[in-house]
Amino acid sequence: MHFDDLYQQIGPSVEGPMPLLILTDGWLEASDTLARVRNAIVHQADLTTIARFDTDQLLDQRARRPMLTVVDGVTQNVDWPELELAVGTDADDKPFLLLHGPEPDFAWRQFGKAVANIVSAIGVTTTYSMGAYPAPMPHTRAIRISSTASDAGMIINREHTTGLITVPVGVQVAITEELERFGVPSHGLYAQVPYYLGSHDWPQAAVAMLETFGELSGLHFDDSQLDAQLHEAVAAVDAMFKDSPSLSEVVTRLEQRYDELRKLESENLPTGDELEEELQQYLRKIDGD
Repeated sequence: MHFDDLYQQIGPSVEGPMPLLILTDGWLEASDTLARVRNAIVHQADLTTIARFDTDQLLDQRARRPMLTVVDGVTQNVDWPELELAVGTDADDKPFLLLHGPEPDFAWRQFGKAVANIVSAIGVTTTYSMGAYPAPMPHTRAIRISSTASDAGMIINREHTTGLITVPVGVQVAITEELERFGVPSHGLYAQVPYYLGSHDWPQAAVAMLETFGELSGLHFDDSQLDAQLHEAVAAVDAMFKDSPSLSEVVTRLEQRYDELRKLESENLPTGDELEEELQQYLRKIDGD
């Protein structure tokens, strides 16, 4: 298999410079954070598809089966998964590239080469990717966004882990590895979601992610629809804790721990060792499932 066989370029010719945002499904998606970010961007960006990837070669269709619509017993159509590269603009008409769709199951290296081949010819400037993982964070405190980057200078004054960690990766690494050969830097953003809300609605993480992404990329999107969901999410969590003193005690301990860690950190220091260990354990658990 050659990487040229994995995609078909369609749509208009596009010229950079512009950043690339990678938002594929299936990796580090606590509280549906990435889905919310993706929906907010897709609904505003007036996207035009410029390349479509061959999901027959890249996906395990039995693991994520296509959906069939049936009306009154009559089969209508099959909804096949689509993995696409699109170009769009933000609220200020700044252009960007968006890779979205299901994360490939196969041929990651060839897929990375395929994406790099397309976007490097366009003139991509920086690659951004996102994730959200459960962490020992209280929902009563602000969401923290941890960063990774291909160059240490990119995370100065940004929260990041310290020391050496080894963790499983998503397909975005196959892409950024190829693009770094072309001199294109990469930046990863990871929202730390309260672990007891990992499977609950918590749009606060998506709001924080969009804000941080905007600060770094210069791209801006309206988050008013997400903001409108915040009060309802807080009310739902408050109701969950109302009749559960034990859960409330957990949050109290997390608040104390969070505040103590913040006191120990100087202005520019990142998360403490305990949060690093939580991330490593969570990623290894996913890799072992």
